[in-house]
Amino acid sequence: MVKLSSKTLAQAKEAARENDAMPEKKSREVKADYSGYTPAKQRVTTWTAEGRELVAKMRKNRRGFMGRSYVVGEGSLATVAKQYASWDYGYTVIQPGEMVMIVSAPYNPWGDGMVVDVLRGADPIAEVPLASLRPLRDEEDDE
Repeated sequence: MVKLSSKTLAQAKEAARENDAMPEKKSREVKADYSGYTPAKQRVTTWTAEGRELVAKMRKNRRGFMGRSYVVGEGSLATVAKQYASWDYGYTVIQPGEMVMIVSAPYNPWGDGMVVDVLRGADPIAEVPLASLRPLRDEEDDE
């Protein structure tokens, strides 16, 4: 048996088709039915009343200070939710659960998240990530 290259085999098949010695090449038919298909850009979404209420509630909950549903500002007392270590005024570690007072407005010095300066007792601690602080619940807030 002689082994033919793919190019020679293709040429031989083409010559056979021209001489009607071989049936014509079958074209592929699309089997999927796309008659009811609408592209995503043209689709229309119809909202139900419950869906509208749910979306409004989700958006309302996201509104807040920098995407948070709570606000901690200057003079607010907050608890620490995540351990933080600082070298600004000597080596200081703030443990989760400690209470601190925020003494600056939120700022973003390096482009990697909002930070604030806090006081722990009489110790100033700079650039504590705002995301690691949680506001203390006052009795006035509960009413």
